[in-house]
Amino acid sequence: MSGRQRRSVLVALASLLAIMTVGIAPALAANQVQSTGLSFTGSTNPGVTYTVTGACDACVPDPLAQAFTGDGGSFAFGASVTTTVDQLGWASPSSVAVAYDDALLRQGQTLNLNDTLTNNTGSVTASGILSGSYGLFRDPTGGSNFAPTGDTSGFSKSVTWTFPCTIPLPGESPRDCTSGAVTTDIADYTLFSVADVADVDVVLKVVVSLDLSVASDGVMTLRQVEVVGGGPSDAAPLTWVGSSPSTVADAEPLSCTQPAGDGVVYHLTSNGAVSPSESLGTTTALTASAVLSPIIGPDVDLFDLGSFASLTTPSAAISFPMTAPDTSVTLGTLAPNNVPPIANAGPSPYSGSEGIPIQFNGTASSSICGFPALRWDFSDGGVAFGPQPFHTFAEEGTYGGILTATDASGLTSTRTFTVNVADAPLTSACAMPSFTTQAYGGPTATFTDASSTGTLSDFSATIDWGDGSSSIGTISGGPGNATYSVNGSHRYAATGFFAVTTAIADLGGRSTKAVCANVLVFAFAPGGGAFAIGDRETTVGSAVNFWGAQWQKNNPTSTGASVASFKGFAPQPTTPTCGATWRTDPGNSASPPAGPLPTYMGVIVTGSYSKSGSTISGNTVHIVVVKTDPGYGPNPGHAGTGTVIAEVC
Repeated sequence: MSGRQRRSVLVALASLLAIMTVGIAPALAANQVQSTGLSFTGSTNPGVTYTVTGACDACVPDPLAQAFTGDGGSFAFGASVTTTVDQLGWASPSSVAVAYDDALLRQGQTLNLNDTLTNNTGSVTASGILSGSYGLFRDPTGGSNFAPTGDTSGFSKSVTWTFPCTIPLPGESPRDCTSGAVTTDIADYTLFSVADVADVDVVLKVVVSLDLSVASDGVMTLRQVEVVGGGPSDAAPLTWVGSSPSTVADAEPLSCTQPAGDGVVYHLTSNGAVSPSESLGTTTALTASAVLSPIIGPDVDLFDLGSFASLTTPSAAISFPMTAPDTSVTLGTLAPNNVPPIANAGPSPYSGSEGIPIQFNGTASSSICGFPALRWDFSDGGVAFGPQPFHTFAEEGTYGGILTATDASGLTSTRTFTVNVADAPLTSACAMPSFTTQAYGGPTATFTDASSTGTLSDFSATIDWGDGSSSIGTISGGPGNATYSVNGSHRYAATGFFAVTTAIADLGGRSTKAVCANVLVFAFAPGGGAFAIGDRETTVGSAVNFWGAQWQKNNPTSTGASVASFKGFAPQPTTPTCGATWRTDPGNSASPPAGPLPTYMGVIVTGSYSKSGSTISGNTVHIVVVKTDPGYGPNPGHAGTGTVIAEVC
């Protein structure tokens, strides 16, 4: 076998295998069709009544009638017939084919149904009464104005009409259905008799046809999809329009809360034609024929006179709705949901700070069973629930977590996420007073932690006193978001303005600095006690004379106090305070300090003073800081002067 032949055989075998494979491939889930019938019926009493009266001149030859009656007038056969239609019923069968894909008979899926209505031919049955009279009519003048004679008979007969009719949809409306001519034999009326020979009879018949016109806006049903053993069935109205067969699309979501493994039943209830309208018209004809009835032998038709009277009545509106009993079909068994939910943990990694709630976002999670239940498990042991929960981490660091989504059918899925938690920010402020003596002990700063979980042990503080020295601060306050305070103590070697900086550090890495930019450090007179000025000289920026022979002159007071021997220095108390009483001896016997004086010195402000014996005393209404000038000496001849730069109290 050549190479080309081998290739041909291989190609043929491959083709054969492909055909065989297609032939034996298992069938996938296919569309299903379940059918049910809808038997529409309706009835009414139309209440239609009408009368036809007519005379058949040709039925009675005048010479013959005159010979028999001896009357010279003109003669006719006449009848008056009343038709009453007192019952009309209609039965019209229809069928509904419900098409669907049974692969969608599953929790969480949407069952897309197509319901096709086919209206089949039905039957209308009407019944009524024909009643009236018939007989010999005459016109004594010989004309054609015939009126009944005394030779008439009455009658009453039942009649039934049966004819086909189908419920129309809007595209087929109106539909005309007719019974055709229904002939009812009324009577044989003997006009003349020849004794022992024959009778001449007139045969009277009534022909009536019914014409029914029907229109509708469609056929409506209330469909219900029920899962046996589940909750209430889901209902929706359906209306078929157009022309038969008519198809309506019907989408039904199957809830994940309905029990899997139970049957799915499709109900059609409240079935009826929408806004049906009907009208009934009639046509009635009176017919006659002449028959010879011999005593011996069969009857002989002499002549057929056909219709001698006819009436078509206008259509009368009637009303009778067409309805059908409830019906149902079983579509199959509800299968369990097999599509797990989607857990979406949002913009991972998340970021935030310790002690501050961080919001998580699972709103992009989804499920064919509706929005799933969400559980957030965090690696610090915390748990949260819902689409947008908050969680607070006590410490900084990198954390992990798992989001679990659970749908209504119990299926779950998970998604991991990470969280970068930073140390919470710190904010601080200066807490040191604007001025202090050289020996200071107290707060230098306050600070707050944005974290609600911080504790004292998380923080440390260092105080730079601004003079080249530093010390460790003592922290108090807290915890959490409560205010913390940093305290320290320090003795300055000199007076002046200093920038005190407190640096606070968090173990997690955050830090802050509180700067007290211009802390004025001052001192009282060396060795204890203090110089004084009058309270009229305390304005910041004022030049003052706090010691010397001219003190009384240069330091007026608000009370007008005046003691010429007071030169400006009070050794008592050793450390002045606002509100305290100071005391001294006259002149320079108070032993003022030798100097030099501090550059920035605390000075008493007095408003009232006096001398008692050898003691001069007064009040302390303020303490101010004075920047001293050169030239001071303990001798009153060497005045002490300076400029007020601050008020302490």
